[in-house]
Amino acid sequence: MSADRALLVDWGWASTGAAWIDPALWLLWLVAHGHTCDQAERAAAAHPAWELAPTEGLNALARVQRRLWDSIAAESTDDWATPVQEAARSWEEHRR
Repeated sequence: MSADRALLVDWGWASTGAAWIDPALWLLWLVAHGHTCDQAERAAAAHPAWELAPTEGLNALARVQRRLWDSIAAESTDDWATPVQEAARSWEEHRR
């Protein structure tokens, strides 16, 4: 944190990749907590790297996230993953 900005670092699944992937993953959490997919994508678009996101890349990421969160929710012993699973399904349908 500084006087004019804050930086968010998510080390949960640290990896390298295109910079647009982070805002794309954040949007799932926005949808999981009540935003529409359109609203969440507009919020993601505030990140400068979003302009570099290829349509087919976003579509593929949406498909992969749905499969990932379906798997996580199936293996979970409680319902913590269900909202994100539902968000991932909604986003994949939105991207079709």
